[in-house]
Formats: sequence, structure tokens, C-alpha cells
Amino acid sequence: MNTPLALGSTDAEIYAEINVVGGGISSLKLNGQEYMGGWPASTGGTTSGFVMSPVICSVTKDGKFTHAGQDYTPGKHGITRNLAFDIVAKDNNRVTLRHVFDPAAQPGVYPFRHQIEIEYTVTSDTLTARVTMTNLDTQDMRFAMGMHPAFMWPLPGVESPHSLWLDQPMPDATVTYCPVDGIFQTGKTFENPLAAGQWQPAKADFAGDAYFIRHGEAPVTLHWGDRANPAGHSLIFDMQGWDGFGVWSKTDESPFICIEPFAGIPITDGQATPALEDVHGLRVLKPGQSATATMTIRLG
Repeated sequence: MNTPLALGSTDAEIYAEINVVGGGISSLKLNGQEYMGGWPASTGGTTSGFVMSPVICSVTKDGKFTHAGQDYTPGKHGITRNLAFDIVAKDNNRVTLRHVFDPAAQPGVYPFRHQIEIEYTVTSDTLTARVTMTNLDTQDMRFAMGMHPAFMWPLPGVESPHSLWLDQPMPDATVTYCPVDGIFQTGKTFENPLAAGQWQPAKADFAGDAYFIRHGEAPVTLHWGDRANPAGHSLIFDMQGWDGFGVWSKTDESPFICIEPFAGIPITDGQATPALEDVHGLRVLKPGQSATATMTIRLG
């Protein structure tokens, strides 16, 4: 049962609800206003906020790769999307969720024993998500991880056109990928919509799927909302430790936009079933190593 875990209080400046299944943010209220969006899910209701691990999107069209002569299929966005996490710690302002994946218990899914831990913390005016991947295996682990929260479009009280804008310029080596037939491919890069530091997206911009802006591990501060009148009319995302972030919505009237920080991205050369070592763009952890990335959300 996916009963949300509450952080903060409903009469405080910030209040959040975290789903045990998927490990994502299901509700974020700032000064009593809801800021999370969602899109119709195949199981009914709405989908928002799950954590992606140990892949984001799909490695191939059928999601399959090989490693050491065996086939593996982790599924779209990995194994954690529909997974019930263990609750490690919980108080009014903090919750820690954890899952230890054992490939022997789930053969054919992913070859490495690993742990993913997600910690959410609220302060008087922020919600911070800290995602940590740890390699528990005896061999190097190739992986990706990310978040998939959806926010309202339009935001509460904002009638003017919405913009995304950055506090700092993108590094020169920034590359933008859009999934082609659901996968990332070598050489299939696109113009960065945030190259000038601002983007006023339209629904039609997402006809070709999401934009994954890979900028390296430089800290990024991204804003969403009314740039001309941002105070109280925008959200601010401080992202650290990620390789980039995705931006996605639907071309229909679904009232949401996803801001998706990611670490590692599976890029192939077009093989039907590639060997994992031939998938570019993934993070690598040696045995016992961990990687941590954070996203802090606050009202503009």
C-alpha cells in the first residue's frame, strides 16, 4: 500500500508527501498551495515523482542489454519506479528510504548488487532530496539514476507565459539529447533550448519527447515560472552532483512539466542488444564506492 509519508505540517510554509512506492514526491505545498502536477497513469490516478534507477529511460527499444554473456532487462526507468522502499528513518521533517538490490534474487534484471538511498528533508522554506547509490558488488558497477517529479503548468496564480531560466551559463561542453524511439543514440544531439539562459516552452516543443541537457557535474540553479514577476510566482531548483537535467511534458493539455535531474545517461550506437560495457554515458562505481546527488526546491 502506497500511503504517502508526510513531512512538515499542512499549516506551515512548506509541506511535502513522499511515496514509499517509487520513492518520489507526490505532493509539495508552499504556503498552502499545491505545486506538484501529474499525468494519467495506466493504473489509474496520476503518476509523478518516482526515482529512476539503475537506468533512466531505456537502454534499447526493448530495454535489454547483455553483461558477461547474460541478458538483462531492467525495464523503462529501471527497477525503482514501482518498488516499495524500506523506511529506514522518519520524523516530522526527514525521511530516509532504502532498497538493496540482490541480482541473485531477481535474475535477469540487473547484474550488480547495489543500494539506493533517498533522503528527503524539509526546512522552513525548502525541500531537499538526496539520492545516494552504493556499489555493494565485487565488480565495477555501471548505472544511471535520476528523479522524475512533475510540477504544475501553469503554477498557482501565474497567468502569464511560463519560462525556465538559469542563474549561471551552461558549460561549453553541454550536450542536449532527445530520446529517438525512446532511446539515446550516439550523434543524435539537439539544440539546447536553454543555451541563451532562458526558454519559454510551448507544448509543441515536446512532440519529440523530453530534452536531456547534459552539462557535467557543475551545480545548476534552474527557475520555473513567471520571470517578469518571480517572487511567489516561481519555483527554484538547486541541483548538485548530477550530470544534467531533463525537461518533459506532453503535447496535450496535461497541466504539468517534469524537471528530471540525472546522473548517468545510457547512450548506444544503435545496437539491438548492446553489451553493457558498450553503453556510453553511464556512471561507474568501484566496489564499495558511493555517488550522491541532491536537489533542493523552494519558492521564488
